[in-house]
Amino acid sequence: ITIIFVAVAVFWACYRQINMEIKYDEAEQSASDYSITVDNPPRDAYDPVEWKTFFESNFVSKDGDNVHATCVTVVLNNQILVDKLVRRKKLLLAMELNLMQGKTFDQYDLESAVVDSMPVARWKMLICRAKDGQLMKTEIDTITEEIKELQKEQYDVSQIFVTFEHEVSQRNVLEALIVAKSAIHLNKTDVHSENSGYLFRGKHLLSVYEPEYPSDIRWRDLNETFMKMFYQQACTYFITFIAIGVAAVIVYICAKLKHRLIQSYVITIMNFFVPLFITFLMNFEAHKTEGSFQASHYLKIGLFRWFNTVIVLTVITPFTHTLKEKDSLVSTVFGLYLSELTLIPLLNYLDIFGTLARHFYGPRAKNQRQMNLQFKGTKFHLADAYTGMSKLVFLCFWYANIFPAAYFLTALTLTVHYFSYKFAILRSYRAGP
Repeated sequence: ITIIFVAVAVFWACYRQINMEIKYDEAEQSASDYSITVDNPPRDAYDPVEWKTFFESNFVSKDGDNVHATCVTVVLNNQILVDKLVRRKKLLLAMELNLMQGKTFDQYDLESAVVDSMPVARWKMLICRAKDGQLMKTEIDTITEEIKELQKEQYDVSQIFVTFEHEVSQRNVLEALIVAKSAIHLNKTDVHSENSGYLFRGKHLLSVYEPEYPSDIRWRDLNETFMKMFYQQACTYFITFIAIGVAAVIVYICAKLKHRLIQSYVITIMNFFVPLFITFLMNFEAHKTEGSFQASHYLKIGLFRWFNTVIVLTVITPFTHTLKEKDSLVSTVFGLYLSELTLIPLLNYLDIFGTLARHFYGPRAKNQRQMNLQFKGTKFHLADAYTGMSKLVFLCFWYANIFPAAYFLTALTLTVHYFSYKFAILRSYRAGP
């Protein structure tokens, strides 16, 4: 009954969330409400005027007039070039941050920047792979020459973004061009037999859809292939499951010590620090939208916390110890609630990494820009907060039959977490993008 209730509750919450999302989206105007994305343009369709003419000549708005394409963006499959440009920009920034106090940086005079750079300790170069001014200049020069060569190449078109003057124009174009995916893959042009003008250049069946918000698009990952993204996510999920296994062994060792409170605090500490490692792993995944990135991030942290907090305890605890007077499973669950009530809010209020940045690294920065970067605040991830809440709800429903007080403790813990996260988001964490 409990599992059925949880399933129905999750389904109802998702249904409500989708409806509220539609309601808020219609109430707030954004660029995506006026735009479409063409996902399969011809590789040589570089000319934005050709696309503008195609849409304005073949589609009409609600009042019968032709639609007006205000803006056309042509996306090229030039990820290697973009990556090189980003790498060069990062090196220039690192070189600027490495200057001595009072020195100015000129990207066109790197020789002077090398002279004005601070020396880098030998151990940092060996262990941390830090670079001094001369090494950074050499790499910048190498990348600059590679960029010049890459700029000479001709790149294929990968996507087209078209923004119309009116929202109704966007909807009419979508209604006219949306067809089955199978027809697009097979280029069945006969689906537009009644109006051949819907075919680009008279022979190309276009795959169109409403794009994400501009800030939601991860522009550097737009050209990644499905197989490459699948391989990356398979590797990160594999590492995540290894982390779950290691955490399970640690929890099992703590259980052998027969000190349930220590075991509970160890679980909570791992729930706090291991997601930081998972967040680092996400740097090796490519996602075309922020929504996809956040979903993958949430699922990995959620899997770790759900297994580490709930399932592992059930697996490693003998059935006869479930309701034992001493060192029982119930006492461990109570210890988990106690650690969640005390440790997580304490860590949120202390903001260890942010405090170190502001009070230790900031005053010891070598120049003003380095010091300013230490006062940006700790980066906040939605996946961290949401998995923390879902973990507690999962814990409650999983053990509610043998520990009815879990309902009250969950409500209390979620309330305390709400106020601690509210304080951290408003006072400590970095502002979102």
